[in-house]
Amino acid sequence: MIFNQDLLFIHVLKTGGMAMTQYLLQVLPRPVYYTHPRDPNPALAAQGIVEIRGLRHESAELCRTVMAEHGYDIARTKLIVGVIRNPYEIEVSRFFFLQKGYPGDRGHNQDLALSGDFEAFACKSVDHAGKGRSIESYFLLDGVLPGNFRVLRHENLAADLRESLSSIGIESAVELPHLNQTKHNHFSTYHTPTSEAAVYNRYRWLFTMGYYPRLEEALLKNNSGHLHFHNTLPVRGLARLHGLATGHHDDLWVGPSLKFTVHVEHDVKMLKLRGATPADDEKPAQLILRASGREYQASFEPGKSFTWKLPLELAAGAMVEFQLQASPAFRRSALTDNHDNRELVYKLSSVTFTNETTPVT
Repeated sequence: MIFNQDLLFIHVLKTGGMAMTQYLLQVLPRPVYYTHPRDPNPALAAQGIVEIRGLRHESAELCRTVMAEHGYDIARTKLIVGVIRNPYEIEVSRFFFLQKGYPGDRGHNQDLALSGDFEAFACKSVDHAGKGRSIESYFLLDGVLPGNFRVLRHENLAADLRESLSSIGIESAVELPHLNQTKHNHFSTYHTPTSEAAVYNRYRWLFTMGYYPRLEEALLKNNSGHLHFHNTLPVRGLARLHGLATGHHDDLWVGPSLKFTVHVEHDVKMLKLRGATPADDEKPAQLILRASGREYQASFEPGKSFTWKLPLELAAGAMVEFQLQASPAFRRSALTDNHDNRELVYKLSSVTFTNETTPVT
């Protein structure tokens, strides 16, 4: 939380709060009070910022207590702001953030995320703000939303924030930064009917207040729950997988879009992809790989193994994102009596980074 004599900001998890924090610490009139769990920073004190050891993500009730301890009355505050975000997106963002494996996040929720099963995470993880802590605890005082509370939308955060601050006489040319962002596809591609129901129950207040609609069943019908999002991608050689790979299945079959990031540990000269195309399909698999501003294309006949070697110079220490688009996709269920309804293009057996210098494509 952050507050001064005119404003209270309640930091809701996974709603752009770190960007809000950086912005408000710059623009709010002093003194400014700032709760967080770290040791004090003398540089902040020199800027008129009073640090308070706290949670950072205090409930509205706890914010009232902390403010009172420092001589402020939450009821007399001109403006209280908190940010909401689509609950389905919050859950996906939580999952992918915990996939990064930061030591400070160790525990039940991180273990679930690292298992790679998003549906299980949505159903079994501890509530958004902690066990027994509902999403509405950020917004309600004595069971009601205070009259001086302005709910900001993550989808329009910069404009909503600017308008809110202007209403209490705070104008600034400072731009709201973009911090702590986790990359993932649109949230609807991860949810199944089971995870959707779990999210609805966890964030029921946001739905019943009319802030967001429930996901339509039509958007979920192709999400079988079989697609896992974790580090089973077989990266080998001079680089290691960083964070999360998406678009591949546990059995290493790959769909139309594979995305992953690697940390280069030693200088790389070549990337080798080994895999196989399905015998069930009659058309060649068309692959397009994009990385480091370059694009590579190849075509592989159906029913055969392939090795694709690409000249790709990467310096040790680099963090490189790869996108591999592939077509055409097929479903085994459309070809046989098999009940496998996944969209597949090829099976990937290894992604190897080497210092070889004679590529063969």
